Amino acid sequence: MDALSTVLKTVRLEGTMFYNAEFSAPWSVRSPATCLLAHYLSAEPRHVILYHFLTQGQAYVAVEDGERVQLSAGDIVVFPHGDAHIMGNGVEPGPVEIWIGSNSADTSKTRLIVSD
Repeated sequence: MDALSTVLKTVRLEGTMFYNAEFSAPWSVRSPATCLLAHYLSAEPRHVILYHFLTQGQAYVAVEDGERVQLSAGDIVVFPHGDAHIMGNGVEPGPVEIWIGSNSADTSKTRLIVSD
């Protein structure tokens, strides 16, 4: 039996959530450690793995107090231990305003799929 089959045989998955997000530069988002969010996702949370899949544009990601890693369309970043992290494009993290809608005149959009 290969390694992936062994892991999938021993790991019990309880569920998942997916989000589609679209941001216009400049933007930045601070994501807390998933251990702080786990109780919202499951009645008996054990472990939450988070990933971001960049489908359009560019961004950076960094675990808190870590080095920035540049991302571009097609990149996937996985946080297997649910580390707190910062994502953005063009600016240092700061207060985040969440807007619903789009700004079709802005061509510097970033799109990503997020999973908890």
